[in-house]
Amino acid sequence: IREEAPASPEITQLSAPPDGEDNSADYVPSPPRYETADSSDRQLRVAPRQVQSRFVTYTSFAATFTLGTCRADRARRLQAMASALAVDSGPPGFTDPPAPPPTTPRTVKEALSSPYREKWLAAMRKEFRNLFDFGVMIETDFRDDDEIVLNSVWAFKVKSNGTFRARLAACGYGAGKMPVADVFTPTVHNNTLMLLFALTSIHKAELRSFDVESAFMHGKLAGRRNKYVMRIPAGYERLSSTTRYLRLIGSINGLKEASQIWEELL
Repeated sequence: IREEAPASPEITQLSAPPDGEDNSADYVPSPPRYETADSSDRQLRVAPRQVQSRFVTYTSFAATFTLGTCRADRARRLQAMASALAVDSGPPGFTDPPAPPPTTPRTVKEALSSPYREKWLAAMRKEFRNLFDFGVMIETDFRDDDEIVLNSVWAFKVKSNGTFRARLAACGYGAGKMPVADVFTPTVHNNTLMLLFALTSIHKAELRSFDVESAFMHGKLAGRRNKYVMRIPAGYERLSSTTRYLRLIGSINGLKEASQIWEELL
């Protein structure tokens, strides 16, 4: 037996605005009709159009787009003014833009092409002077057959106090594999440091620390298994035109046995 479908509720039909009046903002058109599964005739309610909200949305988008365009134009004008000041100092009262803050270069080329070229050159000359003062290397125009040829690399850093620091290190990997006995160095364990701090606190003692500048340069390679010569590093000014290598007599940063030499020296 087929049951009859319940009668659909009646919905009042919205009428169109009178002739001559323009109330499009408040007028909701008659919703379309559609057939449901039970074949009854129903009407679809449609929410009123938010005319004012859409107008505000469009206005806000236009204002945002205009503001962004103005900021971009202002940035381009400021960049053009900065470029003009960099080329010409301009009328009185204008000064050159300040130099950018120093950054850490990764290569010698970056250091020498930066606005702080002279400071980096001074730091490199100071490093060479320290190496020769400690007797780490000497110039030579030949190498022996049992000497290992190493490359070198520069490490640059700007310290917190504004000091420009340059360190020359040897590429110790050129020595190849080495016995553990030639490179092993004992280090302090964290538990040992904690015990030292505890004893200092118990006995109310004074704890002091110090730093050794250019520590690895104090060691010597005399009596070691390997002998090294280093190719002329970038930025080095030769004392003789026939110089081809720098023979290492003392220890330098980058050698695999540098830490062990320093530990033996202590």
